[in-house]
Amino acid sequence: MNSVTSKNAVYKLYDSYVEATYFEGSDPGIDEAVFIYQFLSKHYKSNFGWISNRINSYSSHQIFVKALLEDFSNFKCVAWVTYHDDLKKRISPMPGFVPGRVMSKQFDNLDQAINWVQQVLEDLNNER
Repeated sequence: MNSVTSKNAVYKLYDSYVEATYFEGSDPGIDEAVFIYQFLSKHYKSNFGWISNRINSYSSHQIFVKALLEDFSNFKCVAWVTYHDDLKKRISPMPGFVPGRVMSKQFDNLDQAINWVQQVLEDLNNER
């Protein structure tokens, strides 16, 4: 596992997925989107997933995630991990912006999200 850090987040880069954790008070804008695009292009040539580990209320902006999904056909699944009930209520409509080809799901803990992402990617690789 490698990690890259911006002024807004820490991105842990595993073989088949990214775990993104945004700092409290972060403001991920277009510069962050460019930063993400660059490391995704460099590190992920085969199918991969994204986990938004929402330990606070900050995350990737929906518009940027949607643009990334359009540019990376190997972006196969996205998981949101939320720890607080009020945040779960606010995030629940967010998967609606994800194109049908990308699987998405919300989780209560990181381990569940990791297991799900790994299973989705394994299933896709077995279909080849």
